[in-house]
Formats: sequence, structure tokens, C-alpha cells
Amino acid sequence: MALVPGRAIKFAPPWDCADAIVTFDANSGDYWLVAVLAYDILRIVQSHDNGIQMPALAEQLATTHVSEVVANALSPTLHSLVDNQLLQPADWYTPALLPMNDSDD
Repeated sequence: MALVPGRAIKFAPPWDCADAIVTFDANSGDYWLVAVLAYDILRIVQSHDNGIQMPALAEQLATTHVSEVVANALSPTLHSLVDNQLLQPADWYTPALLPMNDSDD
């Protein structure tokens, strides 16, 4: 995963009582309220200039999140970040690394 080109992601200071973090694009002025897991994903991805592979991302998230949270929420959170044009698959992306929920069948 990698940041969408042209995005300059900035974060408002987190509040102890908040369940979401305000996230800004300094270039476009767009902003989002993102959950703590999404915030951590964006911070990790942003720290890797060429993107990050899914196993490495999951490993880093496991240091700050309960493994069940990562296992259950990683895919939908990533899809949300892609849908909101914050993240995109990196050049080396393969579909198997970002599973889709087939609940529409």
C-alpha cells in the first residue's frame, strides 16, 4: 500500500477521549475523521516512501493493536482508505494481498 500521489497527509493532535483522528490533505484541503486503526495505517504507510507490503504493515500494527482487531478490521479499513482516495495499492500489489469481502453474493 502507498499514499495516493499528490496527497500531503497531516493529522490533528489526537485527544485522549476521541475515537477518531482528524486527518487533512494539506494540498487539497480535504479532511476525514478516521478511526485509530486507520490513523495508524496512514502513519505507517506515510513513513515508507515506496509503500509497504501487507505482511510488514500487519506486523507493525500488531505492536499497538490486539491481533483480533487487526485480523478483523484490517481489510475493511484498507478498503475504506482506498475508497476515500487516501491509499492506493503499490506497484508491486497483487489482489491476494488485499482480500475483498464477498458478502454481496
